[in-house]
Amino acid sequence: GTPLAGDLTNRAAAFTKGVTDGTKGVFTLQITTAFAADEKLTIEGTDYTCAATEDVAGKKFAGANAAAQITSLLKMVACDDYDVAAVSGATDKLGFTQKVPDASDTSGPTVSKTSSTGAIGSVTKVTDPVDPTATAVGILLHDVDVTDGDANGSLLIWGFVNIDRIDSTTQAMITSALKTALAGRIWFLKDN
Repeated sequence: GTPLAGDLTNRAAAFTKGVTDGTKGVFTLQITTAFAADEKLTIEGTDYTCAATEDVAGKKFAGANAAAQITSLLKMVACDDYDVAAVSGATDKLGFTQKVPDASDTSGPTVSKTSSTGAIGSVTKVTDPVDPTATAVGILLHDVDVTDGDANGSLLIWGFVNIDRIDSTTQAMITSALKTALAGRIWFLKDN
């Protein structure tokens, strides 16, 4: 189930694991003017409302200025596709780092506001995301021991892979980006 990269026309060249760490896209969002009470900031479809007092469970952020509001938001903002953290050296910005490198995501999280007072800057790309699986040309069919050097293996370049029959470490390599890279040649299935 391991994705492999290599040249299908050069049998003398060794194949390598087609998955690397890639580069996760990093994005920032700046609050340029503090929000007033009852104004909303929406991040990835979730509303966060400015309030007099902070309520993490109720998704209510507080603070007299942008920096205080960012500190409050850091306690509650969560996204499926991004890790959220403070931005080093900036007190008025939220940082969003892709959980999985995805080169198709060039604009970062979706953000909007319902506010006449509070102002935000556009989401800014800090690091270009690089798809870690763009080089994969096929899937290794069986384990190959390369402890003592190169060894022969079987490469699936067209067919079906049952994800439930591969170990969890290898399953983690079967990302949406890999599926896209191999689309039309390899289909990934599950038993249930």
